[in-house]
Amino acid sequence: MGRKNIIYILFAIILVMSTRSYSYASYDIPDYVDIGLKSIMNGSNTYTVQSTDGFNVGEVERDFETILRIKEDEITVGYAQNISPYIIVMDKEFDDISDITDEIDELKDDEDLLAFIYACNGGYYIAFGPYTSEREAESDYRSMEDDINGDLKIITTDDDAIAVYDDYEGMLFLYNSEDSTYFISADNWDKESVVELDNNAYRDYIGFTVRNKKIIPINRVTVDHYLYGVVPREISPSWHEEALKAQAIAARNFTIVNIDRHNAEGFDLCDNNHCQVYGGYKWEDSKTNDAIDDTRNELITYDGEPIYAYYHSNSGGKTENSENVWSNPVPYLKSVEDKFSVGSPNTNWQLVLTNDKVREVFSRNGIDIGEILSIDVLSKSENGRILEIEFEGKYGSKVFEKEEIRKIFGYNIVKSTWFDIGSSGIETYVIDGLGNGIQRMSVDSAFILSGHSNNIANRGTNRKNIRYNLTDGENHKTINQSSSEGIVFNGKGWGHGLGMSQWGAKKMAELGYSYEQIIEYYYNDVEIE
Repeated sequence: MGRKNIIYILFAIILVMSTRSYSYASYDIPDYVDIGLKSIMNGSNTYTVQSTDGFNVGEVERDFETILRIKEDEITVGYAQNISPYIIVMDKEFDDISDITDEIDELKDDEDLLAFIYACNGGYYIAFGPYTSEREAESDYRSMEDDINGDLKIITTDDDAIAVYDDYEGMLFLYNSEDSTYFISADNWDKESVVELDNNAYRDYIGFTVRNKKIIPINRVTVDHYLYGVVPREISPSWHEEALKAQAIAARNFTIVNIDRHNAEGFDLCDNNHCQVYGGYKWEDSKTNDAIDDTRNELITYDGEPIYAYYHSNSGGKTENSENVWSNPVPYLKSVEDKFSVGSPNTNWQLVLTNDKVREVFSRNGIDIGEILSIDVLSKSENGRILEIEFEGKYGSKVFEKEEIRKIFGYNIVKSTWFDIGSSGIETYVIDGLGNGIQRMSVDSAFILSGHSNNIANRGTNRKNIRYNLTDGENHKTINQSSSEGIVFNGKGWGHGLGMSQWGAKKMAELGYSYEQIIEYYYNDVEIE
């Protein structure tokens, strides 16, 4: 082979490698994701932020640009209108925030004024306050006019304004939440930043946004750092490393394809079950971190695009087709027989709900059909999961489709839609009066032939005080109906049943399957790139 041919071959190899890299880049894995920390939102609308060596405050896209240094190691961030409805602002605008700090220090030292930095429309101003009333602001305004070199005005803070203050110097900084301002630990911000927020800890950047006068804390974090706080919340770090790797890739896929789920609220994903449970820095574990690092940038793809890599706790023995859970069929989310999940926790489960509990849940959700008289499964999927279930009540009926029944009662209460309905009530053998012979049925659903009038069959609307006399011809028993008010869900599995079963992945890993084999078993016709 000639030298020229070798050069051509090497060039072709380089071209293929470059093409693969470019193709991967087309998946658009972002530098950062914004995670709305909704699980730690509180009623006070204020948050304590801590760092070991103060904070750098600034804006971040690909790189962080500091606009302000805060030396205090603990600050409070709150909704401005709750703290300072009124402030006094100097007309002089500063283009560079560094120019403003010296002047603020002089005003504090020489005039003993409560001065701070006010960011507005891309400019920086010196402001004074805060003031809880306009009268209080006007009083200070009159006394300041002779001491301040410049025009002053009294303003009310914006609906989206966020206040930063401490216990020593008072107000430090006031800005609009739309300004994409973030806080980062000042001691090691160029290496690895960890900021504490209300007894939690998060890597990288902490920011805040305002929606409907409520502050939502936001963690702007790299995808891998985000996954560090997700995977140990979704799966036990003690499990086999191949199961951890499969979970890491599935969680990465979920992140990428759902990146705009909360755009309307000012962030990408939330930190609870609606997206993926995210615990931040304190939940990290070296084993799950290693699984994420070992699979860095790997994604599950179908036809060249990242998939919606849904996962759940336990399939109960069979996963489900996507159209039987959500709406549309998805080629890589098809049912598979799952012997690996059988025998794991929640392969089988039972839930008993009283009639009163059902009515309480319905009432809380604006459903009023009265006393529950019967429950009918109208249709099931070919894999056994509920597609339609009807609750018939005294005043009407209500039909739930697919996952709606879990949503209304709670996803941790009704663990899956793979269940049958029974009764915890009294069952006995009866003659049904239609010539069908002896049948076993629940007393709750039976029409009772009155002993006082042989021609009256009564289902009744209130049997709480009825005493039933039951006999098999030899033995006799008298019982109260009140002990029979229960609806029994006999179910299998935990979760929606789509994609990967986590307990199944655990078993597969223990049996020697690789993470690639686990993923390819649960997701149809996919590749790992």
